[in-house]
Amino acid sequence: MIHAFYHADTLTNQSWYFLLDVESGSIHTLDKAAFDVAYALENNKDPYQSSQDAAAVDEILAEFEELKREGMFNVPLKAQPALYKNDQVIKAMCLHVAHDCNLRCEYCTYSGRYYTRTHSPERMSEDLAFEAIDFLVKHSKERKSVVVGFYGGEPLLEFDLIRKVVEYTENFYAEKIFQFTITTNGVLLSEDVVAYLKSKNFNLMISLDGPKELHNKYRRFSDEKGSFDLIYENLKNAKNNHREYFQVLKTNTVLTPGQDFDDIINFFRNDSLLRNVDSWFSMLSDMDSKEPIDFGDSFLVLYQKEHFKLMLYLLGELERSYISEAFMRYLNELTDAYKVHLSKTKMPVKAHPSGPCVAGVNKLFVDVNGDFYPCERVGENSAIKIGSLNEGYNIEMVRMLTNIGSISEEECLNCWAFRYCNMCVGKCLEQGEISKTKKMSHCQSVQYNAREKLQDIQFLKDSGIDFEKLSEVYDMMGESR
Repeated sequence: MIHAFYHADTLTNQSWYFLLDVESGSIHTLDKAAFDVAYALENNKDPYQSSQDAAAVDEILAEFEELKREGMFNVPLKAQPALYKNDQVIKAMCLHVAHDCNLRCEYCTYSGRYYTRTHSPERMSEDLAFEAIDFLVKHSKERKSVVVGFYGGEPLLEFDLIRKVVEYTENFYAEKIFQFTITTNGVLLSEDVVAYLKSKNFNLMISLDGPKELHNKYRRFSDEKGSFDLIYENLKNAKNNHREYFQVLKTNTVLTPGQDFDDIINFFRNDSLLRNVDSWFSMLSDMDSKEPIDFGDSFLVLYQKEHFKLMLYLLGELERSYISEAFMRYLNELTDAYKVHLSKTKMPVKAHPSGPCVAGVNKLFVDVNGDFYPCERVGENSAIKIGSLNEGYNIEMVRMLTNIGSISEEECLNCWAFRYCNMCVGKCLEQGEISKTKKMSHCQSVQYNAREKLQDIQFLKDSGIDFEKLSEVYDMMGESR
């Protein structure tokens, strides 16, 4: 199987042409003539009907035949279920300590705009939280360290419970290293709370949607009052009293349709308090949303502009100061993709598409009632419940979710992005049910992202970029923050 693709730079009016051999994972840079022929072959069209003359097509086809004889381009795939071993060890657990929140953000997954979640007074009990920690330790014996995250609603509403959980791990599992994480809206970040989180080395992320006007548009209290001033004041106090800890905290901005993305980027780049903070950006989730979420052309234009600036920086044509801190994270994604690309071995005759994680291994989400789900992003949806503290793992459900590609088996086997698919099972949910139609609706986006990374990798390689040094650059950036 092959995939022909190209990258057109509208600013320089240049185009680069590539051919991916899906079977071997190799990428070849082509000229326009070879690309036209490869594109025709991929799409079951007559290559002699391309824009190239017959003699040129004959020569290109002969070269392709030679590559086929060398074992490229020609291995049909058959489905192979992904295996799940019962002795898998958990790496991280997320405790859903509260359904409630002290804000009523318009886009929140608990706002009523999604099928599976609403605000409620439900909270996790102390006994259940301790039982969850026991389960984590029992199922991670081979790991020296594990991660425990606290999730809401607003998790700091249950600050007393969080402290008790940390104390429980210290009293009963001192031989295990626990790394604690929390994402908070920042409203309750008092001096006492920050001092405690610092003392226990919490990985702290604070939700902040950019400048005051944009932040307050969505992140408001129940009386419609914006939350920016209170959160910003808490951050100033945290910096004044805990400067070293402040340097390692993170912010997360939820990007929503209609926002001025340039204003958000410039805010985090120029604000005197936040310009050196590690700023993260996430797209408004469409997982099981009641209404479609469309970012439109404005986001694509910004993305392409920031992408182009990053490429110029990597080629030595633009200074680092012009690159958005958030978009520099794409550099890490790119180097990771390069490592994955290098690790590709010859495609087996039978295979399973990449994409879903092994549910309950990389992360296990435990809700307020002790039920298990793959992670906090997919929500408490009965269609993907994988067990409970009372019953343990539902192994058959875990196997089914790990093999979610089977619901679109034929389409997956004939997809060039088979090896590069990163589709989460959450993308397959529609009104609380697993849907093939919903899954297939995301395929174009998956292919776009895979294609972009592959063409960037090949373009940078052809330009003499050393990806090992790129990894070092990204690591140094993290240290400098």
